[in-house]
Amino acid sequence: MPREAVRLLQLVQLHNVVAAAIIFTTGLLAWPLISHASPLTAQVILSVLAGISALAIAVPYVTGLSDRTEEKIKLCGSYATIYGELLRAQQGLDNGSAAHRTHTAELIRQYENVMARNDALPLSGRRGAVRLRVTEGQGSRGIAPRRPAPGRLEPPRFDGG
Repeated sequence: MPREAVRLLQLVQLHNVVAAAIIFTTGLLAWPLISHASPLTAQVILSVLAGISALAIAVPYVTGLSDRTEEKIKLCGSYATIYGELLRAQQGLDNGSAAHRTHTAELIRQYENVMARNDALPLSGRRGAVRLRVTEGQGSRGIAPRRPAPGRLEPPRFDGG
């Protein structure tokens, strides 16, 4: 999830840099075009360049890219907090504390809520959240993925894999 948030932010910034470059080029070309080209040619070229720069700025907003980026950044903060709490809860379960079981179930619900919100974002890079459950038995307690996986909970990857 953090990698996707950074990628989305870089994409929005790229659109802004492209727009700035086009605006800068338009500014450099304005007076030479006006003085050496026909008025119609200068007007057309400058208008096209200004229009392209405006489109480059507007694309992230029109497509919802900037909104997805903001939401993804917020979700990263929520994810980091919940993930830290899940690690602490797993330590409590490993130490045999039964009091952590109810708290852990609530943390798992919060984790799955964050992952569901992430999956609901348009064009999200995730292909389904890792579902978690509290495990007990055979001398070990902990938090484990709901899909079959050997061993203890590994940190879920949020790079689309």
